[in-house]
Amino acid sequence: MGFLPVVRHLARRYNRHGIAEDLEQVGTIGLINAIDRYDAARGPGTFLGYLIPTVTGQIRRYFRDRTWFTRVPRGLKELSVRINRCTEPLSHRLGRAPRPSELATELGVPVGEVIDALGARESQHSVPLDRPYGRTGSRWPRPTAGSTPGWSTSNGTRSFVR
Repeated sequence: MGFLPVVRHLARRYNRHGIAEDLEQVGTIGLINAIDRYDAARGPGTFLGYLIPTVTGQIRRYFRDRTWFTRVPRGLKELSVRINRCTEPLSHRLGRAPRPSELATELGVPVGEVIDALGARESQHSVPLDRPYGRTGSRWPRPTAGSTPGWSTSNGTRSFVR
């Protein structure tokens, strides 16, 4: 019971959208995991030094697993995070935005998985149906003849087309 105030503090730190109670419950699961997995014989340090990263990781995992608009497999979410981390350094090295094939080579994964992860990243946030689409204000995208899934660059923006 002595560590519950730490869990509450961490939950409040990550509280967005008024879900503090859910985050406290998730943090409590992290506390239980930390108690089960802590091994004082592994090296110097206190339980608190092990508790904080464990609870924080549990809360972040909750956001990653529960806050996406559509259900996306965890592997694609994790690959999406790796792509995000890899994109900026690769962009600096190449002097342009990397292609999916270049990202795949850098990460050591098949190109198809990179394309799936990039497409899945679009599922993280929802867009209201009544929001105007594009610069013209049209609500619905107009399909082009012969359009295929992949990257599309139009109006100076780059987007993934399904």
